[in-house]
Amino acid sequence: MGKEDRTDPRGSVKALAGKYSWRVISRAQSNAVAWVVIACCVVGFMALHALGEEEPTAPESSSTVRVSARDEMVGRFVIFMQQFGGSAGALVGQQIEPLSRESAGTASNLCAAILLARVGATSPQPAEEGGDLSRAVEQAHALVARLRENQDGSTASELAVAEASERVIALLATRAAATPSADAGTATADVSAEDAETIRASLGWYGQLLLSTWSRSDAFEAGLAKGALVLGVALGMFGCVVLVAGLGGVIWLGVVAFRALTRSLAQPLPARTMSGAALPWTFAAWLVGTTLLSIVGAVILGATGRLSGTPALVLQMLIMLLPLSACLVPVFAGVPWSVARREMGLHAGAGWLREVGYGFVAYATAIPMLVVGGVLAFLLALLMPAKLEQASHPIQKELFEGGMEERVMLFIIAALLAPIVEEIVFRGVLFMHLRELSLRWGRWIAFGLSALASSLIFAAIHPQGVVFIPVLGALAVAFCLAREMRGSLLSCMVAHGINNALVVGLNVAMSA
Repeated sequence: MGKEDRTDPRGSVKALAGKYSWRVISRAQSNAVAWVVIACCVVGFMALHALGEEEPTAPESSSTVRVSARDEMVGRFVIFMQQFGGSAGALVGQQIEPLSRESAGTASNLCAAILLARVGATSPQPAEEGGDLSRAVEQAHALVARLRENQDGSTASELAVAEASERVIALLATRAAATPSADAGTATADVSAEDAETIRASLGWYGQLLLSTWSRSDAFEAGLAKGALVLGVALGMFGCVVLVAGLGGVIWLGVVAFRALTRSLAQPLPARTMSGAALPWTFAAWLVGTTLLSIVGAVILGATGRLSGTPALVLQMLIMLLPLSACLVPVFAGVPWSVARREMGLHAGAGWLREVGYGFVAYATAIPMLVVGGVLAFLLALLMPAKLEQASHPIQKELFEGGMEERVMLFIIAALLAPIVEEIVFRGVLFMHLRELSLRWGRWIAFGLSALASSLIFAAIHPQGVVFIPVLGALAVAFCLAREMRGSLLSCMVAHGINNALVVGLNVAMSA
């Protein structure tokens, strides 16, 4: 970038101090204060997400048990596995088991009992071997007993729904034990209209599943078959993309490693920048703005801050975009915008087409890194199983419950806006700041430290929970590598968008 690249990075601090008559401080002091602000904001973000994980208690007058989008997703996946994989196996049991734990809550326990009843009723095992129907009866009975003993801690509606579900599950078990091959219409007992209405109104998709298991609903069963087919096609396509991209990613990482060892890898990023001293404050200003707007959004949208409806999604877009004004901090520090944006990676690099094309390569390199992150997440889940049960993203709820308009807006947020905003802030600003600070130790040591630190912060402020930090962090490291190799953020944004688009598409397929 010519003569401007040789400017002392400390000049931006001095320029900003002189402009506003502040006392000139050293760059080290400036960085230290900025990182105190950053640390406070990261802790605040994590606290907000922890509060958001807690479902509000339904009022006494409510007749609805709150079934989460995560639990419904598990249920749809179990039905898919049963329809395409035959009788229930170990994989089905692994999906249901977390819902059965007492710590999972009333709604999840009910969902587990209904899934066990469905699997047992549609692929019954001999009574002497126990089987899923027996387990379903035990699960429902234990839940009702627990609610009766602790009525002060539960609503009357929860007990009513649990009792109604227990009666239907008991009827299913009785019918299977008496005449396993008999049609539902020959049963001497039937589900009362009151129980059916309670279950249908309170449990949503799970309620329909239980009632259709007792008395087949052709429309609902056809919907299940269609949904399983859509999910099967989506999983197949997703698997092919991941397999092909992953193999390509392994090969490309080998090429990158070889070129790095032979010192033939391009170095598009400068060793020193004019914006250097302003970069930590740019990131801190973005974090402060995002944190404050998130709190305001949580207050407006409700205690949990969940997305709900088109107006809330528009508000979410504003919460994402407005803090990007923090990118002007270097300009206030005396750095020309043309220089600041280039140092942040906001340029076309080797050309729009080449950078967009490399975005697909960058996504491929992320796949093997995601495998490593997945293994670490699995080990972390063994240590903190309760955190795994809570892990979810607020976007899943709207994808399951929203209409076409909401889903399109969510796709725009996840696959377009989020990659743009997050790549600018994390790979354009934070990674660049950390890299410049540590470059004295060599390019690849600086890259490793900067990628790990910025990726950890990136993962920590996301709402998926502690268990998913290794997965999100691995993804972020791949984007850091693309930034290191290309200089431009275009490839990072494309790779990030591809990943988010695939994940959103898979969630939509699960809700079909």
